[in-house]
Amino acid sequence: MASHANNGRRKKAAPFVMLPKYMVGCPAWRKMSGSALKVYCVVDSRFMGSNNGQISLSVREAAEAAGLAIGTARKALAELQELGFIRCHMKGSYSLKIRHASEWEITVRPLASGKPAKKTFMSWHPILKKNNGSNI
Repeated sequence: MASHANNGRRKKAAPFVMLPKYMVGCPAWRKMSGSALKVYCVVDSRFMGSNNGQISLSVREAAEAAGLAIGTARKALAELQELGFIRCHMKGSYSLKIRHASEWEITVRPLASGKPAKKTFMSWHPILKKNNGSNI
């Protein structure tokens, strides 16, 4: 039974990160490292319903929020891009004059412009290594 506020309207649910079953079952998800999963949750937690493609997150912010070293967070963001879970729309920079974080798109969600979700992670497949004659 849904809970209601005193005015008769439904109470707002607490924000959450949604992981669809088809995403969790895909090969790219199984390949993802634990650090990348933590960073994905940080990126997705910044999604507010209409800001996909404009989700602001720097490497430093990702590292702090996920409890990782800066280098590990940088590798995790690169891994998430390689696997197709996120895409960088605008690269950030850090200088004394201009400081702005990168802006990200979560590929499982539609863009703020109304374009449908790309779901590029669904087409990712591990590259098969050639067998060089050894039976290992």
